Amino acid sequence: MINKLKFLLGNWKGEGHAAYPTINSADYTEELTFESCGEENKIEFNQKTLYKNESRHLHREYGFILEKEKDVFTFINAQNNGRTEVLKGVLEAPTKLVLDSTHYGNDERPVKTRREYYLEKGLLHYKLFLQTQNQPYQLHLEAKLSK
Repeated sequence: MINKLKFLLGNWKGEGHAAYPTINSADYTEELTFESCGEENKIEFNQKTLYKNESRHLHREYGFILEKEKDVFTFINAQNNGRTEVLKGVLEAPTKLVLDSTHYGNDERPVKTRREYYLEKGLLHYKLFLQTQNQPYQLHLEAKLSK
């Protein structure tokens, strides 16, 4: 377990919004779980996303956050669409983790992503910014989750 990321631990549920020029905008519900996997330098995560009010599957991710270097965090995930992603980042504040992409697998479209996770008034907020080969860097996902 990574002590500096304890603020992420737990089962979070809430709602978010997806928008991007190449998709239809959509509201969604989400369950995001961060938990210790019994190792000092790792946290496991599991993300389940459904279309809001439809209970229809939208997206899934599974992976790990590792601290391979002191105070530098590596975020590794596999997604249900086949894409894999690796991001690296740091804590920009005691409860704000910011990660930038370093590698993608099985998808040539992404050029750059950034994920931000932060606590505010007991809610876990996250934002995902995306740039593809055909679209500029911009906000793609935003959600607020509670325990």
